Amino acid sequence: MKKIYNYLLPILLSLCVVSCDNDDEEVVYMNQQEPVVTVTEISPASGYVDTEFTVTGTNFGVVMDDVEVYLGSTRLELIACEDQLLTVRVPDGASAGKLSVVVYGQRVDTQLQYDVLGVPGVTAISPVYGFAGDVITFTGHDLGVSSAYYQVLFAGKTEAALLADEPTHEGFSVKVPEGAQSGAIALTIIEKPVNVPVQFTVLQHATLDRLSATQGFAGSEVTIHGTHLNPELLADADLSGVKVLFK
Repeated sequence: MKKIYNYLLPILLSLCVVSCDNDDEEVVYMNQQEPVVTVTEISPASGYVDTEFTVTGTNFGVVMDDVEVYLGSTRLELIACEDQLLTVRVPDGASAGKLSVVVYGQRVDTQLQYDVLGVPGVTAISPVYGFAGDVITFTGHDLGVSSAYYQVLFAGKTEAALLADEPTHEGFSVKVPEGAQSGAIALTIIEKPVNVPVQFTVLQHATLDRLSATQGFAGSEVTIHGTHLNPELLADADLSGVKVLFK
């Protein structure tokens, strides 16, 4: 039975409670709070196409039409819906990816990864950041297909990136093309989309233009002007911060 507060709260939102104290009227408005959806576990964590697995969490509700489950960009078939347990089936065309759940429009993107066996699947890329011209490696399984059947598109590019070598069963490498931007990588193998579990951060080489002062005493401050010196980008890419060395 669907939680009763899903029906009562919209009605209560329009009401207010009035109390009197020393002839002063106090009005307290009741605000509607949506139940928070959580996802804690998937079981099992791998399987073949057309097999089922369960998703454990809270506040899923029991109305199947209001619940969606995704594996990467692929929507899974919802078999059963309980408030703390979902049962889904892996459809044809799905590949390894991270799980997302949408309940009444509330989307929860998780770090829980389900691996679809028997089809090309990417489980990791390394590193997750780099400059144009760097080579990054994709690892997974069932990837031993001729490079002629691969298409790798970086964000901001319409031309496929070049593979650095012929793929093996466990992985392949790609050179980051000029003009690539930070974001998702779109991978297609034999004309079928394959999920890439993480986004890639494209780094830009820093330039130093000028100093606010060319000389000073020990302990004084100097400002360095240039481009691509943003330490937040480095933090997002899990790199060490900016270092300044005086020689």
